[in-house]
Amino acid sequence: MTLLDPGMKQKIGIALQDELTEFRRITQRHESEQASFSQQENDTTRLVLEDSYDENAHESEIAKLSTSVQEIANLFQEVSQLVIVQGELVDRIDVHVENALNHVQQGTRELRKADNASKKSKTLYIICCLLLVVIILIVAIVAKNNK
Repeated sequence: MTLLDPGMKQKIGIALQDELTEFRRITQRHESEQASFSQQENDTTRLVLEDSYDENAHESEIAKLSTSVQEIANLFQEVSQLVIVQGELVDRIDVHVENALNHVQQGTRELRKADNASKKSKTLYIICCLLLVVIILIVAIVAKNNK
C-alpha cells in the first residue's frame, strides 16, 4: 500500500473543486435555459419539442455529472480511510524498526562484554596454569633437595 502525500491530496482536492465548479456551471446553465424555455412557451410546437430534447440532454448531463461527483466523494472517503490505516501501519512499522535498532545495539554491547570476559578468563586461565607449573616446580625442587 502506498501513502498519499500532501501533493496528491491537493491534486485530488483541486480535481473535486473543478468537478463541483463544472456541476454548478451546468446547473446554472440549465436553470437559465429552463427560464428561457418558460418564456418561449408560446413558440411553435417544433420549437417546444427541440427545447424539450435539449432539456432532457442537459438533465442527462447533470445526472451524469452528479453521479461523477458522488463517485469522487466516495473515492475521497475511501482514500481517507486508507490514509488513516496506512498511517497506523507506518507508525507501527516505525516503532518496530526503532525497537529492532535498540535490540541490535543492546546485543552488540552484550557481545562486546562477553568477548572481554572471554579474553579475561583466558588470561586468568593462563596465569593459573603458570602458577600451577611454578608450584609443581617448587615442590619438585624442594623434594629433590630433601632427598
